[in-house]
Amino acid sequence: MSSTALQLRYRGPSNKQGTITVDANIPGSLVSFVFEQELKIDAEKIQILTGYPPRPIDLELTLAQQGFKTGQPVTVVLNNSVGVVKQGHTDGKYVPPCDPRAHCVLRKVPGDDSCMFHAVAYVLNNKSRTMGPSYRSRIAEIVAAHPKKFTTAYLGKSNMEYCLWIQDPGTWGGAIELDILSFLTQTEIVAVDKESRHLHKFGGGEGYKTRAFVAYTGKHYDALALSSTLGGNGLEGDDQVLFNSEDEVAFKKMSLMQS
Repeated sequence: MSSTALQLRYRGPSNKQGTITVDANIPGSLVSFVFEQELKIDAEKIQILTGYPPRPIDLELTLAQQGFKTGQPVTVVLNNSVGVVKQGHTDGKYVPPCDPRAHCVLRKVPGDDSCMFHAVAYVLNNKSRTMGPSYRSRIAEIVAAHPKKFTTAYLGKSNMEYCLWIQDPGTWGGAIELDILSFLTQTEIVAVDKESRHLHKFGGGEGYKTRAFVAYTGKHYDALALSSTLGGNGLEGDDQVLFNSEDEVAFKKMSLMQS
């Protein structure tokens, strides 16, 4: 066994038990995809708990950083954050309809080579201002894990070449990466072209229950949110960044944003 390989004992839904082998250097978010193969349950529908009392593993840190040891027990439970939309709700997770009085606000992100990742992190990772670059490795991991989906024809280069390429900090993210991130997070991502007002949907038609928006100028991405605060300046904590995918009020407000 590799020095970085860990064997984790798990108890899953329907009292299924077993052992999986994972790399101690992968982040907690990717362990879900290992269990997806093991338990035949979509990664986005499960939550992994460890310790006593049981607590969710940290999705951003590697297992090594969290002190995982070989033989450590984990419990895999169904995460009810994905469900059927009912009047602004999903089963187990509230996705509120937007406030009809809210207005669209642009939340600027750094104009570096990772601007798309920064924008996505803001709308998908609880308004994060730091986690954008981590999406590069997450994209590489999920692409490597699904070679039949992410083919040379889809990526424009071989699966292995792409996985190395996207992790280069100087590589720009674009439409393909938004599509992959939509699949990774099971969220529809809409890129609003500020020049043409055209809306590019990624993950549309896949049945995802939540939707997020980013703005695109042709050279740069920023995050989009709805704010109920007059002016919406400096009050990022009040931003709504995730929406019910059937909330057409939010969709219309975003599509009519000022360039």
